[in-house]
Amino acid sequence: MLVSLGVALWLRDVIADRRNKIEIMKPITLLEKAPRDYPKENKEIGKIQIGERVKVLRIGYGKDFRTWKIRDSMGQEGWFIEDNENIKIKQ
Repeated sequence: MLVSLGVALWLRDVIADRRNKIEIMKPITLLEKAPRDYPKENKEIGKIQIGERVKVLRIGYGKDFRTWKIRDSMGQEGWFIEDNENIKIKQ
């Protein structure tokens, strides 16, 4: 029962994250791993350009920052840190 509840809460969180829509305002470097995990190495895996369409997959939070996992139109997925200038959250 507890496992089912945990899965349901996790799934609800994923669905809520994926409802977010963002507009790319500055070029973004995508990272392989979630920046909030403070990996010793975090490989740059791609770039997202201004105006490029992306799909939000997950949102993560650190002490003073928010991270986003996105997928571009070519299927590339990665993480970036929001800096209050690189994206605009659409309502």
